Amino acid sequence: MGVGASFALNILLADTIAEVQNGETMSGNTGHFLVSADAASAAHTLAENGASGGGTSVGAAIGIAVVENTTRARIGTDSGSGGTITLGGDLGATASLDSTVLTTGSGSAAGSDAAVGVALSLNIAVNKTEAEIGRSFTGAHEVDVKAASKATVTALSKASAAGASSDTNGDEEGGEASKDSEQETNAQSDHATSRAGTTAKPDSDAQSKARSDASDDTGKESGRNSDGSSSKAGLPATARPCRPRSR
Repeated sequence: MGVGASFALNILLADTIAEVQNGETMSGNTGHFLVSADAASAAHTLAENGASGGGTSVGAAIGIAVVENTTRARIGTDSGSGGTITLGGDLGATASLDSTVLTTGSGSAAGSDAAVGVALSLNIAVNKTEAEIGRSFTGAHEVDVKAASKATVTALSKASAAGASSDTNGDEEGGEASKDSEQETNAQSDHATSRAGTTAKPDSDAQSKARSDASDDTGKESGRNSDGSSSKAGLPATARPCRPRSR
């Protein structure tokens, strides 16, 4: 009998913030007033396992990535005691994020009687990109408020199994393996979602797709992505028109 299992967990929590906080007192004249926040993140997770032996063999590989990125460029509201800031140049608040998440799971098993291979890849990615100007300026030549994000989230799973052929109970063993795989998928999805705190657990039918045929070998694979991304850009409700730039 051979049993092998591997588990890889990747948690990435990244904040990139350029901010003039609310209540800061500023007044007077200046040239350009620019605030920018640029971030790039990459999370690569690999879980790989193989098992072989006489009798029944089970090989399982589980890879989970939990990624949360917050990128913010903000000029906050004034304290009420400061005056309007007069500019002789440009005004801007820009935020950008480029995020890549790749999770790969590969599980294989070979047994003389029966074999079960299971692979699970689960990604939970939450990205927030914000740009905001919250106080008064005058005389700006150009105003640029921009929030941009790009997210590439990929889950790859590969499972294989090789066992002795069976004419009577192959479907039964495949059904039992399907049950075990779905239970494991739910358990790992619960764990990852609790770390992210933002995404509901998908149902088991959406996570797993079983395959069984007329042999005592079962390969189970599941790839799952949950990607919640948002971008926000804003100006104060009292924003004033800016003076056009002279040509």
